[in-house]
Amino acid sequence: MAHDASSPASPKPDLHVVEPPPARGLSLGRVILIAVGISFVGWTGLRIRTAQSEQARLLSERTAAAETAKKERKDKPLVLRSGAPASWRPLIRIEGTLQAAEEADLAFKIGGRLRAIRVKVGDVVKRGQQLAFLEQTESAAAVEQARAQLRAAEAQLTLAKDTETRTTALVASGAGSQQAALQTREQRALVAAPADATRAGLSLAEANLESGTLVAPFPGVVTRVPSGAGQVVAPGAMLFHVQNTAILKLVGTVNESEVSLVHPGQQLRVLGPDGAVVGEVTAVLGSVDPATRRVPIEARVPNDAAHRLLAGTYVRAEIDGKEPVAVLRLPAGVIRPGSQSEVMVVESGRLQARRVVFHAAPDGMIFVRSGLDAKDVVVIDPSPEAKDGDAVPAGSLPAGN
Repeated sequence: MAHDASSPASPKPDLHVVEPPPARGLSLGRVILIAVGISFVGWTGLRIRTAQSEQARLLSERTAAAETAKKERKDKPLVLRSGAPASWRPLIRIEGTLQAAEEADLAFKIGGRLRAIRVKVGDVVKRGQQLAFLEQTESAAAVEQARAQLRAAEAQLTLAKDTETRTTALVASGAGSQQAALQTREQRALVAAPADATRAGLSLAEANLESGTLVAPFPGVVTRVPSGAGQVVAPGAMLFHVQNTAILKLVGTVNESEVSLVHPGQQLRVLGPDGAVVGEVTAVLGSVDPATRRVPIEARVPNDAAHRLLAGTYVRAEIDGKEPVAVLRLPAGVIRPGSQSEVMVVESGRLQARRVVFHAAPDGMIFVRSGLDAKDVVVIDPSPEAKDGDAVPAGSLPAGN
């Protein structure tokens, strides 16, 4: 139905604008959280400062106590003592490993098919005994061919020499010319060169034939063999291993301070499971292992059924000194703490560090070989802080020997 244009307009609905609520302050919960956080940070900082202060106080107390103890030790009277002259027969102890005096990995110089194996693991072989050989048909044929070539070359050389001899005789009688003599001489030299080359070829072929047989280079025990014949082996491929354990080699070390007492030719006793075996020192190396401070040595040790020794085992050995050595007997406490061979000696009322060479005695004493004289006065149980030039405290008295 149409509306009359003159009729009044329909009333419009009222529009309500929603205004945001007025800003309100922080909630009580947030305020409490912030206050707790501030308090915790303050409390933590206080604890840290307190702990740092306590650490500083303890460090200061420890430092003061250490300085006081150090001063007390420095001023404490020392116990002094001179070494008592004594005689000591050295007993040098050696540690090392036994090795086979001779051992070798063996291989063919040439390649080929392995035709036969003549030994097995554990066999005792002699020097030159055959271990195995290759298929040698081609090598044998090459030898025969070289021999035939050599025979032909030698026949030609014989003819050339005969011609030269007859020509020389004709020239001497005046029936021949010098030019003919020169030609026959050159012809003989020309034939001799191939003969020499053929002879060298025969030697090479024979060497190849011989290389097809593998023999033991020394007497010993076979410890490794190939799995079986028929395989094709390459030149230099290790197939056999032979060890000579009738004589063993001891590779060991001796203490650096005792090396002057060990010489090649000295006897030593290897302490084996079946008793001691007497061997002989063969070499003393002129260098010190920087890691162990010990000197390498080698010795020759016989091996027999009565005192069976095994190659590869770790053993101990001893060397008895033939002549007694003059030493000074002192308590082990003379060695300054923190050092391995340093003592403190009194000279003109002051301390002096001195390095010594010594050996431990069974009763806890030490035998000083060098570095001290009988007249030297040594400090018993010196302080770790003792150093050159320190004054000897008043009241320090020598102790009896």
